[in-house]
Amino acid sequence: KQWYQRRVREVIVFKNMRQEHDRSVTDPFVEKIKENGPQKIPPVLIAGGCTYVSVYRGGMFFVVILAKENLSPLYIIESLKKISEIIKDFCGTLNAKSIRANLFLVYELLEENLDFGVFQTLSTSDLRPLVLCRRNI
Repeated sequence: KQWYQRRVREVIVFKNMRQEHDRSVTDPFVEKIKENGPQKIPPVLIAGGCTYVSVYRGGMFFVVILAKENLSPLYIIESLKKISEIIKDFCGTLNAKSIRANLFLVYELLEENLDFGVFQTLSTSDLRPLVLCRRNI
């Protein structure tokens, strides 16, 4: 599961790859941000029975939620950094406004990047011919 969050107020993009949880799975992570502030959220956080692996970029959290899987947090962190770079490459800037303006593009990038929740293509040049949606300025 993956979503992008702007500060504490809202989930901008939520992509549930394996249909294991509903959107409320983000609530424990959001509560921790409200309690501690975004700068005090560790890259790996265990709360509410899930493991949240996140990076903070462009004033937003990029998060993968692990319920049962035993994946390397370092692999996930590096993949999230790469996805944030790809989104920036395709959208022009990395902020909540550009993501909102390009939701279809961001969802298409996630579809091309992830196959059933597993990272596949993490290269902008490899994705360019596959992505049909164009950015909104």
